[in-house]
Amino acid sequence: MDLIQNKVCLCIDGNKGTHDTIKMVYKNEMETEMEVFRLKIKIADDEYINKHDYSIMELAIVDLQKQLPEPIQIVCCESCKYGNFCPFGDREDEIFCLRDYTIHSLEDVIDIFANGPHFSSPEITPTLPVLNANKLLHWCDKYDRISDNYYTYNDWIVSLER
Repeated sequence: MDLIQNKVCLCIDGNKGTHDTIKMVYKNEMETEMEVFRLKIKIADDEYINKHDYSIMELAIVDLQKQLPEPIQIVCCESCKYGNFCPFGDREDEIFCLRDYTIHSLEDVIDIFANGPHFSSPEITPTLPVLNANKLLHWCDKYDRISDNYYTYNDWIVSLER
């Protein structure tokens, strides 16, 4: 088993702070196999861990949020109102920051990806503007929690309700 340690930002009783999270990879024997992993976080003397194995980071983060007690919220691009998935498909653990755009519907998001800045690597297309892609657990000082009164092409709230 491989252990990959990262930082995660949590909001506890209104105060943001970083904590260590560990991605425990159970299977990745061949390059063609998907990783199977669980996320684990320790807060004070309490430890929280995914209930299931995952191969998709998006689902693992939602499950970890469900394990946390009510006042604790994961602060990350996946739970941010500016974090949008690409409507044409995206890579594993990838989300796009659209805080500089006005979005009211899925059609707006499609228009940004179809007609706006390119979303491939700047090394491949250096002359085109590039959308800002982040890892799902990334966070910044522009974070604003997803709400029902702001359109976000992201299933964070729906996934939490399942």
